[in-house]
Amino acid sequence: MSHSLTTKLAKLRAVASLSPYAIALVALGLNQTIMMALLPTIAELMGMPLVSGELGILVAVANLNLVSYWYGSGWWGRTIGRWHRKQVHYVVAAGFIIANLGFLAALFVGSHNEISLTIALALMGCCRLLAGFFSSALLPLSQLAISKNGAPSVASLSKNSSFITIGRIVGPLLVLLPLNLFLLLSIPILFILPLLKSISGNSVNAIVNITHKATGANSKFTSFSQQFSQFSVIKLALGIAVITTCLVGVIQLLLLSALTSLGYQGEGASRYFAGLMLLTSVIAWFCQRVIIPKFANSSRVVLPTLLVALNTGAVVLIFMPLSWLSLMIAVVAITLGVSGLPSWYTNQGVVSTTNDIEKGVFYGVLAQAHSSGHIVGTVLSAILLYFQLPLALLTLFFAILLSGTCVYLSLHAARLSFSTLPPSSLASSSKEVPSEFAHKST
Repeated sequence: MSHSLTTKLAKLRAVASLSPYAIALVALGLNQTIMMALLPTIAELMGMPLVSGELGILVAVANLNLVSYWYGSGWWGRTIGRWHRKQVHYVVAAGFIIANLGFLAALFVGSHNEISLTIALALMGCCRLLAGFFSSALLPLSQLAISKNGAPSVASLSKNSSFITIGRIVGPLLVLLPLNLFLLLSIPILFILPLLKSISGNSVNAIVNITHKATGANSKFTSFSQQFSQFSVIKLALGIAVITTCLVGVIQLLLLSALTSLGYQGEGASRYFAGLMLLTSVIAWFCQRVIIPKFANSSRVVLPTLLVALNTGAVVLIFMPLSWLSLMIAVVAITLGVSGLPSWYTNQGVVSTTNDIEKGVFYGVLAQAHSSGHIVGTVLSAILLYFQLPLALLTLFFAILLSGTCVYLSLHAARLSFSTLPPSSLASSSKEVPSEFAHKST
């Protein structure tokens, strides 16, 4: 009975520690989707025609946060474990708020011709760079919060990712409301404020235990081959992260190309494309929030199901004639497969780290892997479109590559888990097969 009560209290503490980060992750999803959805309105406000080179510059300015996000993910991953919670919360929250307010100020003075358009765009670009850098700390912060008592479970990682998806869902919906442009762009700031509130009381403790050291016995009996195998698991997890987001980048352009092939142009294509993006976000949220947490411990079922769904969608794109029916089947299947994988490979990678500082570094490099994969997938898709080659072939290639790599990582991690068991437990381990999908749970 006491063990059950202790477990419940630990879960409540985990939820309480994660809540400000969960709200902040919604801001991470909101910040990009609201900005992109409002670009035509911003262009009109600044007197820029919808078809011009200046509009292309505005799009580039709005996406500068992706560049600093890539750099900041690695920097925060290396730094975050050495700072105290109070310091990190203040720096991240204040930096994010100042960056967004600076963008609003530059937009306001630029739209009223107080400064030249070039200066206004330069200031807005600097603010987007700052916003990307400070927002890149949010995901490593939340992941470290759920890692305080050990390696996070697949279910907890999946629920954590679902908060970003919520922001991606809410962003387009807010744009449809009759709200002022500056009010809409200010909404992400509201979701960052809980970070400042959470600083009160005893929250000045360190985010991670930087004095964590392996015991002499553990370090003495940890062989080089085991350390190398753990490093291989981390490299495989990062590789799968790159492939996964490569596939996401391909799918986005494939959907736009498919709508064009179905005869939609201009505003109609934009409207249907936004609808498909909203559909994929809803499916991803349902998978991350409901399906994966419920079946996370069923390793023999969940991972194969995700890979089957992924490859089914890719095959449908190749062999079924293009229609709304085939497109919807492919979108649903691929989204289910892709959205369930990040929590799995994150879990596989993080259990191979030995202390909290290593976890922070891993989370930061993982975020960089996601950004890198998205860029690579988008560039490859653009090249194929330029040479008028079908993107469905690239989708099937990445689906097969991703499936093979996931199966290899699963088998490799299972062998490593078995080889690191103490001799006294090998006999009992044959009676109970450890879960591969939930490699280790809190």
